[in-house]
Amino acid sequence: TISSTAEAPVRIDCRIPNPHTPGIPFFCEQLEAGQTYQLVLSDLLGRPVSSQQVSGGAEWTLPINASAGMYVLSIREGHHLRFAQKIVLIP
Repeated sequence: TISSTAEAPVRIDCRIPNPHTPGIPFFCEQLEAGQTYQLVLSDLLGRPVSSQQVSGGAEWTLPINASAGMYVLSIREGHHLRFAQKIVLIP
């Protein structure tokens, strides 16, 4: 048997209104302040529309040039998925 002592990262809670207007800040709890995360907005086919590096402990915004529609918002820490949610963007 193979065992690992490494723990999977805890999934986080993001307080983001849904539907959401790009440019309005939101906050994700349980992220280490100063740690870098990858925030990705993808279409429903999984194609990245926007990707940005963000820091834990700060408010974030989605790009204001994102078109209205349904997307998947995901946050990764390295190779670990910490958060994923379908989100509707409105103008």
